[in-house]
Amino acid sequence: MQETQKRMKSLKKASKNSYYITLSGVKLKLHINTIVKYELLNTYIPYSVEEIIKFNDDILLEDKIIKYFIKYPKSIKEAKYILTNKYNIVDDNIINKLIKLKVLDDNRLKESIIFNLENKLYGPNYIRNYLNTKGLGNEYNHNYSNDELIFIFNKLTKNKEKNRQKLYQLLIRRGYYSEDIISYLNLVINK
Repeated sequence: MQETQKRMKSLKKASKNSYYITLSGVKLKLHINTIVKYELLNTYIPYSVEEIIKFNDDILLEDKIIKYFIKYPKSIKEAKYILTNKYNIVDDNIINKLIKLKVLDDNRLKESIIFNLENKLYGPNYIRNYLNTKGLGNEYNHNYSNDELIFIFNKLTKNKEKNRQKLYQLLIRRGYYSEDIISYLNLVINK
């Protein structure tokens, strides 16, 4: 018991979840989960240093992956691609853990993308294509009323030259339907 308390006092904090500990004369920086799993505060440690280091490296890699997907939200499909190509991980356990931790959630990501693109005044075609490229399917239907379309188009074409062709191209690039654009242009240009 005294030996364990002595070892606890000898731990030096390395970072938020890591501590320096000396094993077999070697000073190691280990994650707290490694210290707990291998009971490294005990005097007798029945594990090899190599086994402990491998487990610690796996824990650190997992932490790095979780932080990456928290900072850069991705769909499950994109996450699998990144794990395979960037980290050489083919195992679905990490994906399942990320889903369980709610780091990966396709529905939440889809809602967030739609909200952001609608606020930036992108049209339904653009939003549908963007969702499809992110691997979130292309189900997106938003039926704008004529008043909404006129408001959006006025906002997008404010301070623009009233050239019919240029306005049409601008609104098509933004992802709006051709028939909606033509009816708007007929309304505005023919005033």
